[in-house]
Amino acid sequence: MAALLATRAMPAPDRIDPLMAAINHFIFSGDAYDALPEDLSEEEDAEAFERLCNEPDRVLKQWGTPATSYEGAIAALRLALDDEDLAPSLIKAALAYFDRSAAQ
Repeated sequence: MAALLATRAMPAPDRIDPLMAAINHFIFSGDAYDALPEDLSEEEDAEAFERLCNEPDRVLKQWGTPATSYEGAIAALRLALDDEDLAPSLIKAALAYFDRSAAQ
């Protein structure tokens, strides 16, 4: 996650990259889950994980459009290095951005 934090400090692009927004949602949801009290029951923990983390995870696993900013593409590649379940869709989104940028 430290590498991803560096991305947050980058200047904001002119337009919001939907992929970057989804990645930030995923990161913030994971941070919120990690900040929960450790004395939750297994049932409470499972419910919290489902409520906080399932949707952001599902969105990134099913991502099907290119990143629309350099920052979004880099954040996708960094997250792909940390989460192999998300890697296929994130790498495709980043590569599509770089392919489109190279063609211009």
